[in-house]
Order: sequence, then structure tokens, then C-alpha cells
Amino acid sequence: MEQNTEKEQISSANETTPNTECNTSTTSQTDVKVYTSEWLKEHTDINGWLTFMLFSVMAGGVLSVILSFINYNSGDSFNAFIGLVDVAMGFVLFCIGGYTLYTFLKRKPNAVFWGCSYMILALVTNLIFLSTSAEDATHQQIKMAGRSTVWSVIWIIYLFRSKKVNQVIPPSFRRITSFDWSALALLILLPITLIFIGLTQIEAQADLHKVEEQKMLSQPLDSLQRTDGKVIFTLPEGFTCEPREVTLDDGSLFTLFDLANEEDNCNASLCSDYDTDMSKANIETYWTNWRDEETDNYESTTVTMGTSQINGSDCVYRVMKYEINSVDVYWHFYLMFNEETDKVFIASIYNTSETATYINELLESVKFQ
Repeated sequence: MEQNTEKEQISSANETTPNTECNTSTTSQTDVKVYTSEWLKEHTDINGWLTFMLFSVMAGGVLSVILSFINYNSGDSFNAFIGLVDVAMGFVLFCIGGYTLYTFLKRKPNAVFWGCSYMILALVTNLIFLSTSAEDATHQQIKMAGRSTVWSVIWIIYLFRSKKVNQVIPPSFRRITSFDWSALALLILLPITLIFIGLTQIEAQADLHKVEEQKMLSQPLDSLQRTDGKVIFTLPEGFTCEPREVTLDDGSLFTLFDLANEEDNCNASLCSDYDTDMSKANIETYWTNWRDEETDNYESTTVTMGTSQINGSDCVYRVMKYEINSVDVYWHFYLMFNEETDKVFIASIYNTSETATYINELLESVKFQ
């Protein structure tokens, strides 16, 4: 009887062992969670800093596209395609921002990828702006770009270090497909393509300008006519003219003509360039660059300012009066824009007369082609 009992216990123990191993295996398998978007939507919440980040992404995308359209003016840029780059970048950030919000709300495996892509593009865009346009930008624009740069870095770190992000979109659940990379590449290629086309056109236009300038320089001129290859003008009677080459900050050269008439106490500087931007901001840039800073030490008044038409060209003018050592000195400043040739003629004239017939004679003599 005892022997039979021992055999039954041994037999019973042998039968139990496989079942125990089986249960252990089953438990191990159930410990590995296989996430789905539906399960994550039911068991996770988007709140706190993640909500703030998604709001920033969407608001930034909307603001980018709105500002790009507000600031866009086809006449302000030296090339239409280059002018559209900001609009294209605004559109790209808007699309990526909207899709980032959608992927997080739907708990898509590529959510973190698109969120990070948005932040990197925003970071690069702001750094380019700060490095290339800081001199022409307002203090408020620089401040906004700097703040956006800092927040972009913060959000990139947040996406990879946040426990909340890892809970909402677990690392094991994340997937980046070839479609994601292809879509991102196409969006980035949009502004790059515009830049390439614009630069190609600018180079071709520059070559054409050289040909046209050489043609104008080879034209026979009257004794009082002068040219820099862009325009031809006629010296008023009694004026002397001395041309000189001036080097700009970018290394390019242009010809500046210094005119003088001792009898009328007149000195003038004339030059020309390629420009069609008649915006207020551009006009003020010309005014600031040509203004003599020494005149800040004297009392000044604006005599007249406005626009007129001279031989089919738009002329923007301003006349200032300065009292220097009890003598009234006038600064006559003129910008003549010729839309047909995309050129501008600049005349800066100092004299002691509020009006002078030789100024009109000079302006009316200008030929753009």
C-alpha cells in the first residue's frame, strides 16, 4: 500500500510540472503589451505641457501662414520666386503643424516624428532669419524669432524626454514609414525649389543686365551726357561732373557721379540701380542711407514731399530745409522708378534755393534705355 501511494505521488508530481511551465509561458507572453491607437486613446490623456506644446504647434502654423501672406508683396522682392519662399514656408509649417495635432489626437505611431519635424523646421527657419535679415528687421521681429528659437529647442528636448509623451505615444509603438519621410521631403523641397528657380532667374537676369549695360556704354553721347550703363542723363548748363567707383558691402561696384555748380552753391550726387520696390519701407531705407548725419546737428523742416510722373517714370521726392550758420540750405532727394526696365535713378542735391529749374532739367533728361 505504501509503495502504491509513493508511485501515485510521483506520478501526480510529474503531471503537474508541464502545466506549471505552460502557465509561466502564458504569463510571460501577456506581460508584453501590444499597443494600438484605439487602446491608447482609451487609456491615455493629453494634458499639461503636452497640451501646451500642441497648442503652440497649431498656433505657430496658423500664425506663420497668416503673416507670410500679410507680409508678401510681389513688388517688394527683386524676384517673384524668392518673394514666395516665405509664403511657402508658412504653408509648410501650417501643414506639418496641423498634421502633428491630428497624429497626437489619434495616437498615431508617427506623432513624435512629425512633432519633432515641425520644431526642427521652425528652429532652422528662425536661425536663418536671425542670420540673414536681422539688420533689416524690427526689434519686435528679432525678439519673436529669438523666443521661437528657444522654445523650439525646449520642445525638441521635451518630445524625447517627457514621461507624458512616452505614455501617450510609447517608444515601442512608434513607427516611421517611407511615406512619412517622402511627405516631409516633398514639403521641404517646395521652398528649396522656389529658391533654386529664383536664383537661376536672378543669375540669368544679371547676365542680361551686363549685355544691356555694355550696349548703353557703347552708345555715342553728347558732350553733356553721362552714363553708367544703366541710365543716360544730361548735365545742366554750368555743372561739372566727376564719376567715381564705389564698392558696396557685398563687393559689387557702382558708379557715383559728383556734380557741382559754384555759381549756384549746388552740389549733387547721382547714381542708378536695379529696383522696382516703391514700398514705404524701401523709400525710407534710401532716405536713411543717403541722409547726411551731420544735418542732425541743425534745425530742419520738411518743405515738401510726394510723388509725380516724369517721362513715364514714378518719382518719389522730398525736400528738407536746414538752417546752417544762419543760412538756409536745402536738400532735394529724388527717386525715379522705371517699371519697364526695373531701374531706379537716385539724385541727392544740396543748394541754397527751395526751387531750381536745373533740377527739373536734370530729371527730365534721364533715359533708362
